[in-house]
Amino acid sequence: MPQPCHPSIFHGFPGWYWGSDFDELTPLSEFDFDIQIERAREKVAEMGVAGRFACWRVPYDTLSLTAAIEYSIDYLNNGLQANVDLPTMQDYFKRALESLNAADTVIELTQHPDYPNCFLFIEEYILL
Repeated sequence: MPQPCHPSIFHGFPGWYWGSDFDELTPLSEFDFDIQIERAREKVAEMGVAGRFACWRVPYDTLSLTAAIEYSIDYLNNGLQANVDLPTMQDYFKRALESLNAADTVIELTQHPDYPNCFLFIEEYILL
């Protein structure tokens, strides 16, 4: 079963499941992933399906966009040597985690040996 990249009212977990307190949108600069996970865990337990939902702690789209934008800006402005550089990209992902107050989240980023612009991203998941 595919696992969504985060517990969200937008995909994977339907809005009716969460109730009205999940309808508020919080600016990313003020967002706390741990609070969202705990709220989701409580709701899943309340619905009697604890242990049947899983998600990543930090949404991949948020993390990858943050890292890719910073990487692209530095590539254009500071002349990074390669347009696809795994160690540098890994560093940008770590910086993105820090900027999202999630530096302790475990991720793995690897590169396809034959197709250098293809990456495999793995993040620790949380069972709700």
